[in-house]
Amino acid sequence: MFEQVIEKKREQMEYLAGRYGLTAKKTVSCSQELDKLLNIVLVLQLNSNTKKISL
Repeated sequence: MFEQVIEKKREQMEYLAGRYGLTAKKTVSCSQELDKLLNIVLVLQLNSNTKKISL
């Protein structure tokens, strides 16, 4: 589920970077959204691993 959302956001960021440049507000904003998605997945994975260890 998250993989598809992340991949679409990554594609959007690549498009924006190609069209407007890496430092354009649109590109940076999209990159920050992608970072947030990746951080959510990381936290979920860490929580999952922590639960497995504590069982």
